[in-house]
Amino acid sequence: MNKNEFIDAFIETAERKHTVKITSRYQARRMVDLFLDTICENLGDDGSIKFVGFGEFTVTEHKGHKIRNPQTNGSMDIPAHKTVKFKAGKKLKDSVLKG
Repeated sequence: MNKNEFIDAFIETAERKHTVKITSRYQARRMVDLFLDTICENLGDDGSIKFVGFGEFTVTEHKGHKIRNPQTNGSMDIPAHKTVKFKAGKKLKDSVLKG
């Protein structure tokens, strides 16, 4: 599912489950963009965002280390960096298992 397909599903779910009338695809796109921007901007503050039942986004730090390139047998330095991990919550896991 790409972003446009997600927006269509978002509109349908809002109207079906939450009786919210979204007046346009533009409004729905803005709501989705706002949600994603809020996650991106606030994830770095304390390193985690939890949605009970859905899951948790966390920032993890990786130490710098050296690796060996098997083609040249030379070593390369990998700098320290941060990544984002997602751990699915029970409600999300259960809905995926149901199919």
